Amino acid sequence: MDFKDLALHFWEQAVSSCWEVEFGTSSMAKSFEQCWEEFNER
Repeated sequence: MDFKDLALHFWEQAVSSCWEVEFGTSSMAKSFEQCWEEFNER
């Protein structure tokens, strides 16, 4: 597994569940920002 695969796996585990909920209800950039803030608060 190279770095790209590892980063993608981490991204999917950390953000995907939040992203799926937010996606389609707001702009992609806003969704990313909200999910990233929520992730960092954990």
